Amino acid sequence: MATDSISSPFDPVADAVEPGALSALGETLARCEQTGRSVFLFGGDATSIRMVRERVASDHPRLRIAGICDADFSGPAGAAILGHIASCKPDVLVVDLSPTRHRALVAEVAAAGLRFTVINRPSSFARYAGKRDGAAWLATAPRPFAKAAKRVVSAVRFAGIVFRQACRSAGGQAPAPGQAGPGRPG
Repeated sequence: MATDSISSPFDPVADAVEPGALSALGETLARCEQTGRSVFLFGGDATSIRMVRERVASDHPRLRIAGICDADFSGPAGAAILGHIASCKPDVLVVDLSPTRHRALVAEVAAAGLRFTVINRPSSFARYAGKRDGAAWLATAPRPFAKAAKRVVSAVRFAGIVFRQACRSAGGQAPAPGQAGPGRPG
């Protein structure tokens, strides 16, 4: 088994031709397509892995996708998942896992005696799938409105602070949050 966490492109010359044109995942898939290697896509959640499969099939029509499997579970991959991957006979296992989970998977693959290249592209599947369809990316983004809601709450708190300071500097005593004040019941 050969393993690798590649963060640079396969072919530095390709960067000179089209700098930044493809993501690292896109380059990995393009190289596998060019060399005739089959890939098994492993990682992400059920929605993003299906979207990645569709996008990969569209972007790389000659690439053989040996199989897909989400990693929407905790703990080790286990014998059943490794058996499924092995039965698909991929040349390259392309994963989207955190570095810790990737190292654990590599150890499991080695212990099982499986022979294929493992390439980790952490946090890439959902982004790759969403490049074409922004709405699809939004649907797979974790809590897409959570950041916006936090910003609104922060802005309201900040506005309250500014208001109280303005009232104090104008000579009046602005009530502290939760305290009674003019026009407010005590």
